[in-house]
Amino acid sequence: MTLPEYAIWQILLYLQAHPEAKDTVDGIRTWWISQSEDLPNEALVEAIDELVRKGWLHEREGLSSPKVYGLNPHARPAIEMFLRARTLQFQERITPPTQD
Repeated sequence: MTLPEYAIWQILLYLQAHPEAKDTVDGIRTWWISQSEDLPNEALVEAIDELVRKGWLHEREGLSSPKVYGLNPHARPAIEMFLRARTLQFQERITPPTQD
């Protein structure tokens, strides 16, 4: 998993639990991403840009304030499918094979 993919996964997990959350890039780093100190800013911005391109995040920009991001509620079904698929992939990677 790349760093932007990790950030996407973390952002979507957070939004699944907190669908009304809205924040700036700095707020997302602080509150939405676990172990964010290991995540370069470029990777976080790339992840946010990808989620905006997909239409999963709304982006609002004020005249004198930084951009604020929040969940597009219409994207929830697609996000839930994405998270289910990702969770299964992660479980397959960490689950030891069983012997028959």
